[in-house]
Amino acid sequence: MKVQHKVYLMLERAKMLNNASAWVFAMRDNKDLQIEIIRKVKDRLFKEGTNDQGKIIGTYSPFTEKLNRKKVAGTHYTLKDTGEFYESIYIGVMNDYFFIDGDGDKGKDNLFEKYGEGIIGLDDTTFDWFGEKIINKYIDYVGRVLYGN
Repeated sequence: MKVQHKVYLMLERAKMLNNASAWVFAMRDNKDLQIEIIRKVKDRLFKEGTNDQGKIIGTYSPFTEKLNRKKVAGTHYTLKDTGEFYESIYIGVMNDYFFIDGDGDKGKDNLFEKYGEGIIGLDDTTFDWFGEKIINKYIDYVGRVLYGN
């Protein structure tokens, strides 16, 4: 009798499962995951200088190197001259999606207009990593609901 009662309770709890609640649990309430996504985007920009399609956004010229010895000719842009752009990057979480944004206005240039929105997008590697993380969070959500945790 007791096992039947537990199964019944679990089936009743299953009625409460929904995608919106899973998304909120997995993403909106998970600041660590958001921070890790931003870190991965910043790391890609700094270490590889690529956009979300894996294309290098630009390389420094010999003239630029003469103006600023920290920018070696032929190396990729990092978009981290002052760090202001990196500090402005954030994640906005909506009911069924998220977006990454930041302040692209840098003097007379807008980084998004100049290099494209993809400078802060998820590349394939980060997207795959995110998929694994979010699936695991959905699984955690289902377990919590079904087992009443």
